[in-house]
Amino acid sequence: MQWTDAAATESFVRDETTGVELGDERLAARLVTIFAAAAEAPSSSFPRMSGSDAALEGTYRFLNNKKVTAEGVLAPHFRATAQRVHATERVVIAHDTTEFSFGPVARGDLQPVGHGKSYGFDAHVALAVTGDESRIPLGVLAVKTFNRTFGSARLPGGKNKDKPDNTMHRWAENVRLVRQRLGDAAHVVHVFDREADDYALLAEMVELGARFVVRQDTDRRLIRHRKDSKTRALIAQTPLVTEREVVISARRKPTRKTHASRTPVRKARKVQLEIRATTMVLPRTVGAGGRGPETLTLNLVEALERNPPAGQPPIAWWLWTNEPIDTPEQILEVIDTYRTRWVVEEYFKALKSGCRFEDRQLESQHALFNALAIFVPVAWRLLLLRSLSRQAPGGPAALALTDLQQRALRGYMKKKRNVELPLNLTLRDAMYAVAQLGGHITNNGAPGWMVLARGMDRVLDIELGIALALDRSDQ
Repeated sequence: MQWTDAAATESFVRDETTGVELGDERLAARLVTIFAAAAEAPSSSFPRMSGSDAALEGTYRFLNNKKVTAEGVLAPHFRATAQRVHATERVVIAHDTTEFSFGPVARGDLQPVGHGKSYGFDAHVALAVTGDESRIPLGVLAVKTFNRTFGSARLPGGKNKDKPDNTMHRWAENVRLVRQRLGDAAHVVHVFDREADDYALLAEMVELGARFVVRQDTDRRLIRHRKDSKTRALIAQTPLVTEREVVISARRKPTRKTHASRTPVRKARKVQLEIRATTMVLPRTVGAGGRGPETLTLNLVEALERNPPAGQPPIAWWLWTNEPIDTPEQILEVIDTYRTRWVVEEYFKALKSGCRFEDRQLESQHALFNALAIFVPVAWRLLLLRSLSRQAPGGPAALALTDLQQRALRGYMKKKRNVELPLNLTLRDAMYAVAQLGGHITNNGAPGWMVLARGMDRVLDIELGIALALDRSDQ
């Protein structure tokens, strides 16, 4: 598949809005207008993005209209993503949750988040990614918005699983939605991080026939009431199967203290992993609340860093899977499937920094959910463009910038930076030039979302100035 076709603005707007059903042709036409504006200037505010008072009023009316739903807005994107998945040989569905915080001041019907210190909501997303080393994002297949309840009593004996509002249900719900939208796609593997390490959930995915890789959260007992029978002790006794060198990214200090223990600060480095794998029989846990069979047979793959740097905890992954582990190649594929999960974290950064979703000044959950539905595909396109700038750097800059924006960028770089950009500007050239306008230093590696967003804002300012000057000269 030509991913550049999906990234081009015209085809992107067409493919991600075709067939939208909102009960009114005027609403469908308004969506296309808003969608195109968001695709061109994703980090801009709604007033700036709209371009006129009339367009801005139309945008706000659309987002607040009770006939407009996030599911309706996203339906074309789900269909387009499913088509891209079916055209791809192997696909990983990366599931994860992010919190959207809109500040400490109560606003409309927004609920508390961040342990009651802010207001907003959570979104649980299923992102489709190619299963090869390129890890090209294909789009989103499910989005579930929800609020966590703080301070609710924990019921004994796994009774929490019976609560319909238990947020753990979101994992299986999105798996079902993905299956519903893809049909019987045997080439799809679901990947989850530690929060999904739950016996009832693992059993449910086995029952659904879903292929999966789930990172283990805590060491489990294999035999009840025996402290010396645990998963990690058992797999440590198995022979070393293979090794794999991987590059791990740097990690900054987490913004939320609750994440500090799980996400310690680290520098980017190459890691040599020693890999083992074996099959285990898990007894049903008390926390499962009677859900699932009494035992569950799964494979466990262990990846441990050899000789970590001084002062750095070793990289250590224990991965539950129902994928085969008969050969070293199959075991390495499990490791690489889990590594694909990081793409969804980059996707959340695209939503928050590239699209500045948390800066949206809307007063109700309904309006914010509708706005999120518009930015879900836009953030996917941003991530796709950045992926293409790395995997296919020779693609045309027209994928990301209009002719006038390229002219603005080329003129600014020549005038202010004494840099002559080529006439046939590539996507990679364009992305790095935009990032430089946002303060990116080339020696720092690939540009992040914040510098790209700042740089794009400057490009839009220059573009507006050129457009006004051209309009004046035409009078």
